[in-house]
Amino acid sequence: MVPPTARSMKSYTSFHLFALVSTLSSAMLLVGCSEPKKKAELPPPTVTITKPIEREVTDTQEFTGTITARDTVQIRARVSGYMDKVAYKEGQEVKAGDLLFVIDQRPFKADLDKAKAQLAEAESKEKLAKVDFDRAQELFKQNVISAQEFDTKSANYASAVASKDTNKALVETANLNLIYTTVTAPVGGLTAKANITLGNLVTTSDVLTTIVPVDPIYVSFNVDERTLQRYRESNHEDRTTGNDRASGTAVRVGLATEKDYPYEAKIDYVSNQLDPGTGNFAIRAVLDNKSRIFVAGYFARVLVPMSKPGKALLVPERALGSMQGKPFLYVLRAGNKVDILDKLDLGQLTSDGYRVIKSGVAPDDDIIVDGILSVRPGVTVKPETLAQEAAKQKAAEGQDAPKAPASAGATNAAPTAPAK
Repeated sequence: MVPPTARSMKSYTSFHLFALVSTLSSAMLLVGCSEPKKKAELPPPTVTITKPIEREVTDTQEFTGTITARDTVQIRARVSGYMDKVAYKEGQEVKAGDLLFVIDQRPFKADLDKAKAQLAEAESKEKLAKVDFDRAQELFKQNVISAQEFDTKSANYASAVASKDTNKALVETANLNLIYTTVTAPVGGLTAKANITLGNLVTTSDVLTTIVPVDPIYVSFNVDERTLQRYRESNHEDRTTGNDRASGTAVRVGLATEKDYPYEAKIDYVSNQLDPGTGNFAIRAVLDNKSRIFVAGYFARVLVPMSKPGKALLVPERALGSMQGKPFLYVLRAGNKVDILDKLDLGQLTSDGYRVIKSGVAPDDDIIVDGILSVRPGVTVKPETLAQEAAKQKAAEGQDAPKAPASAGATNAAPTAPAK
């Protein structure tokens, strides 16, 4: 056999490379010319739907208010002297009549003793003058003494009586001053710090401390002109009776840290004129504070009823979307097609998470509650009711729950036969 030459080997290799390239090109051409496979269609998104609920609600509006004390009483001394005792604990609650301060009583006791001594002297002189007057009166009747002497005795007696009355008043004044050295609380409430401490001079112009009554307490807030007019129109107030204001209206109150309005207050004052600087009316309501929850200065949220109770349609708050600042709802139409409602007039949000819809929705609309992020108008969806969704969740929770362990003493082993 003749061995292949280098030239024949080169021709052989070129032929095989050409055949391989031709085969690959044909395969690629066949793949390119074949029809593309159709993409698998995705199932329609599942959404949860519900119908609006009808409920009797009262239109309300929230205002920001401040807890204020009924009064702030400045405690002042009625006499001057040196502070002898601070008898209360700063910041504690006191009752009317509780002792707060004691001013050094020694000078006032001395003044009282002096006044009493002067009164005793005046009473003694008054008795002597009375005896002289009675004697002179008898002698004058008998023409033993002259009229001038009788007039002198009469004047001396009148002067002695006046002197006794004067000294009696001085005793009462000295006694009052001694009483005023003990400063007591005129009202009950929370005390502030003592401004004058032990050993310092107290004058009648000094404010020793302040007391803030705590029960009842006020919540004060401002209402603009339009809101007050809307309230009056909604409640059909008769202004001809003179009782056309909101006094007596029950409002709900919640603190800044609370989500709801657990406390009730009653409006007892509405300002008689509009404040031109703020354009608001000042309103005040009375709060019961036996539990001492409220402290003067706290911020509060005040929920005021703006109308009488009436029927309204409500939807879950989570069903509402927002597009360019406008609220909207997705609803189902024929064939489970999604439609949009974007001409809504929203009302208040209830404590259980429902929003009042004043207009723009019908009672028989199927509102999409869950799944609004996965749909758009015109899309076909697979609807489920809230009850169906709740049942599925309950079933899923039952499957995920751990199985109860076998009872003690149970075994999977087959029983052994008893020994013979």
